[in-house]
Amino acid sequence: MKYPPSSGSVGGVRPSDRSFIQDGATFIPLRFVAESIDGEVKWYQDDYVAAIIAGYNIK
Repeated sequence: MKYPPSSGSVGGVRPSDRSFIQDGATFIPLRFVAESIDGEVKWYQDDYVAAIIAGYNIK
């Protein structure tokens, strides 16, 4: 696994887990990203899908 350098914090909040690259895919702390844009994470167990729900469209 390769760990990129820490990018600091967003709004004073630091991610509890670091992003990492595995088998050519980049994994990020989704809850940290969602909360930094005032969103939330929903997990759909049947489909194994995580989604960020935000009150506005992200462009």
